[in-house]
Amino acid sequence: MTIAVSENPAPSADSTFDLRRVLCTWSEGSKVGQRGAPATIGETTWNARFFSTTAVATNLWAVPGGEIGTDFSATVSASTMIRGGGGYSFASSNVVADVQSWLWDASSNFGWVMMTESEGTARTARRFYSRQQPYTNDIARLTIEFTIPPYITLIEESGDLFRFTFDAENDRGYVVEFAPGLPSNAWQTLTNIVTSIAFEQITVFDTRTNGPQRYYRIRAQ
Repeated sequence: MTIAVSENPAPSADSTFDLRRVLCTWSEGSKVGQRGAPATIGETTWNARFFSTTAVATNLWAVPGGEIGTDFSATVSASTMIRGGGGYSFASSNVVADVQSWLWDASSNFGWVMMTESEGTARTARRFYSRQQPYTNDIARLTIEFTIPPYITLIEESGDLFRFTFDAENDRGYVVEFAPGLPSNAWQTLTNIVTSIAFEQITVFDTRTNGPQRYYRIRAQ
């Protein structure tokens, strides 16, 4: 994940900022400018997840600014040192696991919060570019890199011999696993494969004498 920080003309203190998953619903603001403006109904503020003229407890953060373990995950997803203005990147760390969990359950996706580890230190506040900024090159970006998983291209059997073929990428390792049924939490390794420096087709052999049925999967390493 990449973010941009605007330069602060006053002396500032460097600090490490953490990404943490937000665990509850919240809203966005519609105000612009560097000094903000009074909140309107439904906007998120320091005290409230959804601002209202009556302080309804369900609309508030657990504590002003949000509470780790209640409003925000106790697990840090990623961290980076923030100094002056410029672009900064958060390495994957637990970010990949967060995105995967949101893919499985979109209703749990409330995004991340960025928090300095030194909130008690003066001048650690920073102003981050958001998607409302007119400078599109500086908005926050989540970059996902992935590898297309291998897939089986040929299945054959002859007597008690069973074989299948898959296309392997160059210079990558694979683990071929099997299980007697699905779903399974007990996958076992049939073979480990290390490919050459060139694209190739891999053929895997097994025998039917190992059981009445088997399910196979291929994991890239």
